[in-house]
Amino acid sequence: MTYQLWDLASRNLIDEFPVEAEALDAARAYLTPDDDGVAVDVALVVYGDDDQPMRSIHGDELTAAAFGADGGRARRLA
Repeated sequence: MTYQLWDLASRNLIDEFPVEAEALDAARAYLTPDDDGVAVDVALVVYGDDDQPMRSIHGDELTAAAFGADGGRARRLA
């Protein structure tokens, strides 16, 4: 599996990760507001071993995956 992180506003690929935990760490960093209160709206696209997209995760679903439903631990995506 591979994980691609996309900027939703610009529709640009930010980075690609071979490990889910790394992708969630990066998503968490973008979703966390900076000192000015600005966060970046991102999506995570999960690709299977056949290099075909399996799912796209964004919005509340990605926030819950990155921070956990209670704001604590991240949860597994696939």
